[in-house]
Amino acid sequence: MRARIYVGAAGIDPTFPDEQRQRLQTALDSAGVNYAIETYENAKHGFAVNGHLVYDKEASERHWDRLVSLLRETLQ
Repeated sequence: MRARIYVGAAGIDPTFPDEQRQRLQTALDSAGVNYAIETYENAKHGFAVNGHLVYDKEASERHWDRLVSLLRETLQ
């Protein structure tokens, strides 16, 4: 992969346990990928989806700010 990767992970997400995160980090490191993995500690899976039952406004806004920054930096 040559693209920059951003993973915003919910801290409460049974589909992305620490073992899976470590496996992803190891794969990205060994491939030399430019990436960031950020965990939103008290947020549940789906936290950034407006109108979702687990929507977390603070975590969502931080997540979208991070994504928009990544796009600006990458596309400029």
